Amino acid sequence: MTLEAKRLILLLARAALVAVSGQAAVAEGVVYRFEAVLGAVHVEPPAGSTAARAASFRALTGRFGYERDVPQSAAAGVPGRVAFADYDTGFITVDQVDLGRLRGQVVTRVTDGVAEAEDPGPAISDEIMIGYRAVSTESAIDSVSLQLRHTDAGAFDGIAMPAALRLQDFDSIRLTFSTRIDSLGNRGQAASGGNQVLGLVVFDVTTIERIE
Repeated sequence: MTLEAKRLILLLARAALVAVSGQAAVAEGVVYRFEAVLGAVHVEPPAGSTAARAASFRALTGRFGYERDVPQSAAAGVPGRVAFADYDTGFITVDQVDLGRLRGQVVTRVTDGVAEAEDPGPAISDEIMIGYRAVSTESAIDSVSLQLRHTDAGAFDGIAMPAALRLQDFDSIRLTFSTRIDSLGNRGQAASGGNQVLGLVVFDVTTIERIE
């Protein structure tokens, strides 16, 4: 790859980060390039959907990233078990699939599980999830998410945005394309258990390389 091509990639990545988060890119932003292979088509997606477009490829490449210097937009958890924090930052681009028509804001969630020596049950694994958040109860909606999951709890020390990511540190990294119609719970919020899944395609990420 030529030096000019590398510079162009960095410029495009910065532009995507600004477009998604609505903030100027800062020095604390990180950008990675990834390669992924088709893992499974769990639910055959409807024709014309983003998930169907993705399923037509055996492999995908793209970029993802987030800003570290942003405040939490939400936080929750169970003391002594797990903590969650959402950040209004992040982006995902896929070279082979246009994600420009996806609805919703991109949010990055950091999950910090707590390993309990006296608890025989499995601990909640530490993970990072970058994905689109939107709700549609009347028509099908496409969504994409990138999940980077550690083998167990203990990898993260808190719910701050990680400074760096390494492929070998994760048990799995999955890029998921879905098409669904949401159901609403009693309080007018999306009830994930009642969602109608119309398409579900999962890619396994095999390589990540930091480019910024």
